[in-house]
Amino acid sequence: MPEQIEAAPTFIAAYRGQEQVIGGKIVPTQTNEDGVIFPEEMTVGWYGPPQWGTTPGELSSHPGVLAAHVTNRDGGKDLFYNLERLKAGDRVEISYDDGTTAVFEVDKDAVSVDKGALTGEPEHRWAWELDEPGRKVTLITCDLGSQTGFGPDVANNWVVQATRVS
Repeated sequence: MPEQIEAAPTFIAAYRGQEQVIGGKIVPTQTNEDGVIFPEEMTVGWYGPPQWGTTPGELSSHPGVLAAHVTNRDGGKDLFYNLERLKAGDRVEISYDDGTTAVFEVDKDAVSVDKGALTGEPEHRWAWELDEPGRKVTLITCDLGSQTGFGPDVANNWVVQATRVS
């Protein structure tokens, strides 16, 4: 049984096989006035206290939630550019400010989910609420393949959930 986490997450690395496909600094973030998690570019936002109380990997009935952008405002790759590449069994490592690291295993292949359905439909409740307490993290970014028109708006998010294994 993994130890309980008492520290804040500071860095994430995700691996597709042996290839690191994600790596970046984690910073606390909250929802904006529209109720959207919108982290700064080139950072991974930890949706944490006071709005959300779960640290990624701690035993809870809710997963920890991390979000980042796919691209930056200049069109370059941002930290979750490769999130859609993650598949079941891939590895995610999260480091914490006390020097510890937790290892997670991706539960299933990345899935593209309508943004409204992700927060409002019962079949996607798993991204935010667990059937029983667990040690999980949910990773979220935009699905650029679902862009609506010529603007920056997208209809879907890529979502990955992983379970702590050590």
